[in-house]
Amino acid sequence: MARPKKPARLWYREPRKDGNSIRAGTWIILDSGKQVETGCYGRESEPEAEKKFGEYLAAKGVTDVVKQSRRRPPHQVPIAEVLARYMSVKKAKIADPAALGARVTSLLEWWSARTVDDVDSTTCSAYVDSRTGVPWKSSRPEKTGVPPRLTTEAAGRRELEDLRAAIRLAYKDRILTEEVHVPLPDENPGREVWLTEHEVETLRRLARDTPEMQTRHRGPDKGKIMATGKRPLAHVDRFICVGVQTGTRASAVCQASFEKEEGRPWVDLDRGLYYRRAPGTVEGKTKRYPTIPLSPELVEEMRAWRDAGARYVVELDGKPVANCRKAFERLVSLAKFDKHVVRHTLRHTAATWMMQDGVDINEAAGYLGMTVETLQRRYGHHHPDYQRRAAASLSKRANSARANVSANVSPMKPLVNTGISEEARAR
Repeated sequence: MARPKKPARLWYREPRKDGNSIRAGTWIILDSGKQVETGCYGRESEPEAEKKFGEYLAAKGVTDVVKQSRRRPPHQVPIAEVLARYMSVKKAKIADPAALGARVTSLLEWWSARTVDDVDSTTCSAYVDSRTGVPWKSSRPEKTGVPPRLTTEAAGRRELEDLRAAIRLAYKDRILTEEVHVPLPDENPGREVWLTEHEVETLRRLARDTPEMQTRHRGPDKGKIMATGKRPLAHVDRFICVGVQTGTRASAVCQASFEKEEGRPWVDLDRGLYYRRAPGTVEGKTKRYPTIPLSPELVEEMRAWRDAGARYVVELDGKPVANCRKAFERLVSLAKFDKHVVRHTLRHTAATWMMQDGVDINEAAGYLGMTVETLQRRYGHHHPDYQRRAAASLSKRANSARANVSANVSPMKPLVNTGISEEARAR
């Protein structure tokens, strides 16, 4: 029996010697014996390589799917086919096709030899188990000395959501004769962590003041670790400032520009508006990026950044910062908080502060880009009016009943000693 073909996959070819020169490491796509160059060199180019791989899968899916016949039962439809079709349809309709490509890659590594008929609670549970506790692909513990971040159950759940959407699309397009249910693990409870004003200021001060530490390799201080004049975390100060004052998601803050550019959110400082959805992109169904006004104080601060030469809201050495996760994590470790703080905590903080200040629920939800139901469910208990009428109503009824009972019951009269014994009284 012929061995089943492996699915297309992304692979890093290590640097190798070629005569008297050394070829740089490069990312290539392996597919049925073919090696497709991505043009991405070095491990640090992995995000760009993932994007190229996603585009390759989408293009391949368009070609392969056309050849397939319609109206087949689930046991005749490979999961690789429905994922390829899904990629080909969705790649131009989502904000981050590279992330979708990475998730589909993970799905193919486990599901490629299976058909849609193999999807049930047992296989889905096994898939989530296989994805939980796996080191992130971007982790380099052998170089950094830092323990790798491990994937959580939420990662497996998110990937199964893509599988579910792909199967639904195949059913709607009449590829499948019936829709197959994809069981998902329970959602993780929402984070309850938020920061106080003092904690936010602590993070900002550390970002501005923490110096770069370097080991001296020559001179009288050779071998000593000494501070330099550089401030490697200074850009995180701006990220925190904008994140906590607008409640904007981390990606839309890091990508924002002071000039209108295709594919980037931008800040119009003349009108005081923050266009959080990049021009030319489509807004998702669950994540909303509405345009919002900025406070006069924040506008003035951002104007000072721009006038000092900044082109982007968050930038390092004059270049935009694609992702400040590592720098933010380092900052939090320096702060030594007794709570788990991540970048998204800034959004939680903004929502919590608005509720604590009594901002109207509808207005706050519109500003944050979330539904009223989500805001009410996760943050509503911080609002000063949260269920106060309900508590007052019950208290009023209980106190009224107690007052009525006290008014209708006469006080007990003391017993009078008549000198008659209990036995005589009984006779």
